[in-house]
Amino acid sequence: MTNTNSSTSTIASSTPTASIKISKKPSHHKLRSRSLPNLFYNNTTQSLSITNTIHHHHHHANPYRQRKHVNTQKKGSLVFSRTSSPLLLHSTPFLPATSPAPFVYDLSMPIELMPPVNTTSLKEIDLQEIFKNPQLRHDIVFDPQLQFRPNLDGERGKRKRASTEKYWETIVSELAVIAKNSNSSLSPFMALPASSKLPYLFLSMRDILDSLLPAKDREAVDSILDPELLLRQLQHCALDFVALAQWLSSVFKAHCAPMRDTWVDQMVSRIESGVTTQSPRRIVEGLRMIFAILEAMKLDVANHQIRTLRPVLVDTAIEFEQGYYSQIIEKGKFNLEDSLVWYNKNLVKTKDLNKTTNESHRYAFCMGLVNLLSCASDDLVTEFPSTFGFDYTRLADFRAEVRQIVCMHLCVTLFQQLVSGQLSKMTTVPVLEKRGMMNSAMGACDELKQAVVAIIADAYGNTKWTKNTSTVALEIAKRVEKITKKEPSVIPESGLIDMATSWLSKHLQPRSPIYKLIEGKVTKSLAEICARSMNELANLEQTPSLSNAFTCSEAEAGQQQSKTSVEVAWKKEIETLVSKVLVLIRFHWGVFGHYYVASSNTTEEASERPSATGMAMASKSGASSQQQQRLQQHSKNDDSKPNASTGSSSADNKITQSL
Repeated sequence: MTNTNSSTSTIASSTPTASIKISKKPSHHKLRSRSLPNLFYNNTTQSLSITNTIHHHHHHANPYRQRKHVNTQKKGSLVFSRTSSPLLLHSTPFLPATSPAPFVYDLSMPIELMPPVNTTSLKEIDLQEIFKNPQLRHDIVFDPQLQFRPNLDGERGKRKRASTEKYWETIVSELAVIAKNSNSSLSPFMALPASSKLPYLFLSMRDILDSLLPAKDREAVDSILDPELLLRQLQHCALDFVALAQWLSSVFKAHCAPMRDTWVDQMVSRIESGVTTQSPRRIVEGLRMIFAILEAMKLDVANHQIRTLRPVLVDTAIEFEQGYYSQIIEKGKFNLEDSLVWYNKNLVKTKDLNKTTNESHRYAFCMGLVNLLSCASDDLVTEFPSTFGFDYTRLADFRAEVRQIVCMHLCVTLFQQLVSGQLSKMTTVPVLEKRGMMNSAMGACDELKQAVVAIIADAYGNTKWTKNTSTVALEIAKRVEKITKKEPSVIPESGLIDMATSWLSKHLQPRSPIYKLIEGKVTKSLAEICARSMNELANLEQTPSLSNAFTCSEAEAGQQQSKTSVEVAWKKEIETLVSKVLVLIRFHWGVFGHYYVASSNTTEEASERPSATGMAMASKSGASSQQQQRLQQHSKNDDSKPNASTGSSSADNKITQSL
């Protein structure tokens, strides 16, 4: 299963060896379902025991009215109701044989024998599992629209689909063998091989339905979906698939959402069609839909529980995660060392700022976290600190958003400057007309952003800037000519395209000094807003809580942004990002803040006692610093090299200076 939102955030299903509990059933020979009527194995040598079995169950509650049966068949024939499966077409002469031994379910049987949808694969979305799943409870905090859905994405989903198809093809083959045997004159009984998947299909069907229905209904389900009974009926070619489908239809419609009714009717129709046309494949299509409906019911229940319990899960999230990490740290299963080193490095960087002790801790954390979102930082991290283990994907998404803000700002700036450059060449055009064109360019920025996003985004929503530089440059050149020319050509001037391509190719790279400049402004603004918000929240409450994080984060982002003096054109974009980053900052500090503060005190005490090891570390750090300076100088030299495809260098410099 996976969790989704609009982007949907996907939970991968783990499928260990199934652990199956089998209800104890009477050992007498059962050949009639308690609620599937008129299914008899009419053997006169066993008529007494069969009659007793029928009489024994006659007084039980039965959703089907018992029909009076008159035996007009010859000795040794099979008797079926009108709705029983025509997979059996011929009467079979009686051959003396011993009764088949009861089927024994092998509890150690591998998971491959189970249907793709089974109690093990669905267990992770049980309510008790949701409460115990730290990753899921963590994700609920950040995604108000989190929902479960089948996980069929990527390579794992591809393998899962292939495995599913293989399973159902095996079921088709097994039913085909039984159908073939039903027309044989040798024996009315079909022994199933030990590797048969059919027993576990009925077992999973019963167990999943049991988990979905109220306790008062489970006894009826267990009697009707008795795997041993259904299996024996199947072995004797006496299983009424149509009656079974119709009973399941009544159960589904009583407990499913009305939107599933059409799906349920299709399931019954498939099975009826398969029985009528004697098509095992068509019957299996219906069986497959039964499990799809069961899975949908389970997902509906889980998603309803998530929506209902989300306020409680959010309010207790910090406390739960504190307890979780406290336990695994005490057991030595989690190491904080890399995260504490990361935090203290950021604390040292911000120590010279005029802030109180508590503010300096929070500001250092905010700066450190925002720096993790940088693509151009001199100390770019290749791995996130281990305390962000539940947020690696989230941080990567935030980093992509920061890059998109920077790159989009560069594209818009290039567009505006190219329009300005073209207008400066139009000496015969009145000033007022030029001003109108420039205003049109300013108003066209939103349309340009939408066009650029359409170019750089792939089918999965990932953005590829460097790969699509030429296409973005062409789009910008087209829009420049659309504003500055009364009759723009289909293909813009080659000089304009070359200039846009050259400039974007150079400055959309994170190593570009222009890129670093813009990203630095974005991250600094983001960190200051988040730190200010953290301090204001600390003044309101002493105990970390997320109750206010969702109600005021967006409002605070807008208010704080209006107080920020950074003159950038990405106000809306950064407000959206701030509202999401604030939730992560508050939550993470609530869980790990006391570890960070305690480690900083220990570090300060240790720093007052110089040692040979410390001096060696300092020497090594100094050498490393010199190496970084040489690499930075080398990078600057590379950026300063002329590009063969560059247009006018003066025009390029003018665009750059405008930033």
